Amino acid sequence: MGTAQEKFDAAANQALCEMLSSVGGGAASYAAWGLLTPGPFDEWAALGVAGLSGLAYAYGCQWDTTGAGEESALPQGSCIETLDGDLDVISVTESGFKYAVLAGLRAVGNFNSQGDGNCGYPCTRWEITGTGTDGNPKSTIVVTPDTEHFETRLNSGTCSKTNDVQGPGTTTYTDPDDGCQINVTFQGYAVGEGGTTGAAWKIEPAPVLRAGGGIIGGCTFAPVLYYQPPGGGGGGGTYIPWNPGPDGPGGEPWWMDILRATLGGVVGAAVKALLDEILQGSVGGKVYRITSVCETDSQGEPISQSVEVDIPTLPWDEAIIYRLDALEHIMQGLKDFKQPICSRSKPVGDFVTVHFESDEPSIAGERPLRKYLRYRDQMASDLAAHAAHWENFVWEAGPAIVIHKNAPWGIVKVWASDADEGKRVIRHAGTISGVNVDAEGEWLITSSDDPRYGRTGTMRLGRRKSGQGMVLTISKRGGPDGLPIVPVDPLP
Repeated sequence: MGTAQEKFDAAANQALCEMLSSVGGGAASYAAWGLLTPGPFDEWAALGVAGLSGLAYAYGCQWDTTGAGEESALPQGSCIETLDGDLDVISVTESGFKYAVLAGLRAVGNFNSQGDGNCGYPCTRWEITGTGTDGNPKSTIVVTPDTEHFETRLNSGTCSKTNDVQGPGTTTYTDPDDGCQINVTFQGYAVGEGGTTGAAWKIEPAPVLRAGGGIIGGCTFAPVLYYQPPGGGGGGGTYIPWNPGPDGPGGEPWWMDILRATLGGVVGAAVKALLDEILQGSVGGKVYRITSVCETDSQGEPISQSVEVDIPTLPWDEAIIYRLDALEHIMQGLKDFKQPICSRSKPVGDFVTVHFESDEPSIAGERPLRKYLRYRDQMASDLAAHAAHWENFVWEAGPAIVIHKNAPWGIVKVWASDADEGKRVIRHAGTISGVNVDAEGEWLITSSDDPRYGRTGTMRLGRRKSGQGMVLTISKRGGPDGLPIVPVDPLP
């Protein structure tokens, strides 16, 4: 006959594997709470598939996250159907920016994960289906970074159905030695450092009687709160008496504070180990230098002077002190040197805005990638001339940010496949607007680490239907505000 610890370990292990097997990807939608800091975790950003995958692996559970329905890919309570309106499926970036991936739906269908999206960073390829407002099926293939999550947005009408996910219920475990039956009910996830995920369960005797009456021996215990740690194996889980009290702020369950206190030694040791690792590291050396731009010698010729501080490679804590001390020398140099005063004239010319569309749908959805270029015209050319100038121009968009500044037309910026392509686009704009971009102003090349931006595509001037037929999507106006003026002849 096993001990209470052995019974509880086996019962919780069976319950975990049964839950992951039965609800699949929906397991990631259940409530998660932080061990290190009070408050709920966002199950889509902080818990996600990675934390549960580690828990499943530790306890030898099979967990298939693919082929999940809308309840496992959307937050609980999301609207998934409307009778008299329309809704969109949107993706939400880590910074909170939202964009539609499947629009004009009457009802949301399935989110089928097709694995790695091969982006060069963690991302997933999804097939999303639904029913359009016309009753016909709609679908799209979209690749999204794993830092993003899906939501729905109700545009009109009333919501007739939400994806309220039901909990995993109660599992009954039967001890193989004495036949004792134990009920195990899931309570929530507890998330520690680095997203490591444990599970909390209520364990209590099942009300099963012998045929002749009386409860089977070994099953007459008081209910307990059992914590199943992330690592699995070894010494098993931790259990404490089931003694419910009031919940904490944000709906945090009563048992989280008790669990933190019980596991304080474990959590504290983890934090200490992390700090020790940081403090034992070293920081590479660095030279801080400022150079004058306005100093002259006794004959009035310009000279260059500098103040510099050379900091060697040092332990982490000493490196901080050296860098703070360096501020005194750098700031004194800023005070001693003559300060340059740059005179910049106000940009002139009417704004021209050129709207481009990609030949193929964007990787982010079923619609074309759209970009616009804005510059100031120095030649007072009419809109028809600008339209003709761009009508057959084709270029490649991408992650390189190419900027031209400090010229009479102000600042012009474009996202292109590389620096040379961006310069080609801006030079083309300079030709029609009267700016020699290589003789006036200066270039600045940069990029963004955010995978949401810098998407690629073959771009050309967009076309739109109007009352007069097809027109080029280019406008010209005297300032950045107000409606565009579009006196462009209809295209054939």
